[in-house]
Amino acid sequence: MPSADYRINPKDLLPRGLASNTKEYSLFPGYKLIGICLFLLMTYTPLYIGRTFSKELNYCFTNHKTATSVMLVLILPFLIYTSTFLIMGVVYTIKHPFLEKFRSNTESWPWEKDPAGWPAERLKQLTRTYINITGLNCCVTYVLCYLDANRFSTDFENLPSYPLLLLQVFFCFVLADFSFYWLHRLSHHPKIYWIHKHHHEALNTTVINSMSVHPLEWLFVDFALVLPGLILLDDKIHYVTAISFYLWLWFSNLDDHLGYDFPWGFTKIFPWSTSNTFHNYHHLVNIGN
Repeated sequence: MPSADYRINPKDLLPRGLASNTKEYSLFPGYKLIGICLFLLMTYTPLYIGRTFSKELNYCFTNHKTATSVMLVLILPFLIYTSTFLIMGVVYTIKHPFLEKFRSNTESWPWEKDPAGWPAERLKQLTRTYINITGLNCCVTYVLCYLDANRFSTDFENLPSYPLLLLQVFFCFVLADFSFYWLHRLSHHPKIYWIHKHHHEALNTTVINSMSVHPLEWLFVDFALVLPGLILLDDKIHYVTAISFYLWLWFSNLDDHLGYDFPWGFTKIFPWSTSNTFHNYHHLVNIGN
């Protein structure tokens, strides 16, 4: 169990939140600028690729829409999560003083607390993760394509402008954030907490815990939260915009569980974004939404 030092008086939450989004938010302006540049790079890259390979992508989506969609949702999350696992593995190992000052807490890492049991625990966490981001991702995408429920525009000769892409990504993200709040609150209800409890096996979170959730939670929380914005925009949203939105969600999920609160994190460049420290506290104390 975490020490009492991690507990916060509920009366202090609002002042604490205001402080973190005003005077503390203004800290590290140079790193914040790096984060903004990374955010622009992340959201613009799908549009750039769409423009560069418009003919090839038009051919793929016109003649092999289901196969192309399934391949993309298989390859992209696999590469993003796997590369992040490997990079953070180095960070956790070297414990460089520059990086360590951004640690979310002083708790020992799980492999330090239980060296003998960690290999089995790591295997369990990674198995859950890859079942969700590969197996379930592909199955759901295939079903949606089969039912013709994917309403994205896949006309790569008529791509959206970058400002429109940003506006639609932000619209989808606001609705996803609103949805996640209520779905996450529901997941902590005593009658169904047995599902979400799998994710809360990790007290001091690391990147390996990011998508280590029960398959039911992946379907009805992590996947469901992307739907409101996409449904409302319907065929007015392009596939490259949807990919930019997915990238933001995937990287946000990873950033929430790193165990480090890096000020250049590009998913946390806006005020009132939940910090890694905040989410880490949620796992350490584990008292509700």
